[in-house]
Amino acid sequence: MRLSTMRFALRDFVHHLAWFLVPSPTPCHLCGLPRVTQDHSLWCHSCYQSLSSDCLCPRCGLQLAAEEDLCGQCLLQPPYWQRLYCLGDYQFPLDQYIHKLKYQQQPYFANDLAALLAKRIDTPAAVMIPVPLFWRRQWQRGYNQSELIARALSQRLGNRTVNALKRTRHTQVQRGLTRKERQKNLQGAIALLPSCRALPSHVALVDDVVTTGSTLNAICPLLFECGVKKIDIYCICRTGDPRSKC
Repeated sequence: MRLSTMRFALRDFVHHLAWFLVPSPTPCHLCGLPRVTQDHSLWCHSCYQSLSSDCLCPRCGLQLAAEEDLCGQCLLQPPYWQRLYCLGDYQFPLDQYIHKLKYQQQPYFANDLAALLAKRIDTPAAVMIPVPLFWRRQWQRGYNQSELIARALSQRLGNRTVNALKRTRHTQVQRGLTRKERQKNLQGAIALLPSCRALPSHVALVDDVVTTGSTLNAICPLLFECGVKKIDIYCICRTGDPRSKC
């Protein structure tokens, strides 16, 4: 392990250890200034507020060009889900935390990020369903980051996390594929577990990052077949590239 990587890993470990053991305010993870409260385990109030944006489409989570209820794409061809909740775009600083969570074996960031996301969800779904990983990828990583986020959200929202889906085969990364290629890539790749045929009318799919939205749109019809009427999306980041929209 490189010295710089070890230094950052040690800093993150000390930060989380201090959060549990030291009752006094600890520094903000971004600006380094003392945090007045423990409302946000990562950042001070000012840094947290800097992520907020009032110009997001509530349906797909992408930036609105003007003060509108929905973006033009969602008016013309809406996704299957009704509402998308996220912390912000996949850019600094959120992209750094997602990278640590997924690729640097730092699963505790799921708890921190979920604590921030939970504050934005006004009407929680009765059940949350993590987007599954193919078994080989989950074995290599050691966990499904979407499931970690969902279970951390459950502790704050008071709802249930249910592993209702499974990946039946490995799929390519969706980014860069055409719409037709995305549909072919996902065809038959995700299935509903037989033990999860009875679901409440309002559920939420949980993912770390929403890019094209094709995976979520492939899952939603499976849930509708089980009597689900309303689907929300809970994610940490939404890519801001309009070419990858829904």
